[in-house]
Amino acid sequence: MIVERRYSKRHPVDFGVKFRYRDICSCASQALDLSLQGMKLATGFASPPAGGFVEILFSLGGRTWTIPAVVTHSTPGRMGVMFREAQPGLYQAMRPRSEAEYFSTTAARATH
Repeated sequence: MIVERRYSKRHPVDFGVKFRYRDICSCASQALDLSLQGMKLATGFASPPAGGFVEILFSLGGRTWTIPAVVTHSTPGRMGVMFREAQPGLYQAMRPRSEAEYFSTTAARATH
């Protein structure tokens, strides 16, 4: 049995990804949400079983990402994956800014 433990908030996202399961195919999917440790995908078809190892592949922000992950839960058309290693760079790039962050960054730019 796989136990999922989330240590960071999930943020809604909307970008295309592919996942590779057992080196058989790269299946087009849509990322629905993202946390530091994983993401939820809309696969549009049957998903690999929980416990299966996958690679998540996509290009975003001028970078190509290949992230090894394990399927934590799977239903027809959707799956959740936990990254084998946390992805702080991706998480930082994709999480929405809070108003406090936005205004402190804007104020700092205005004073320089």
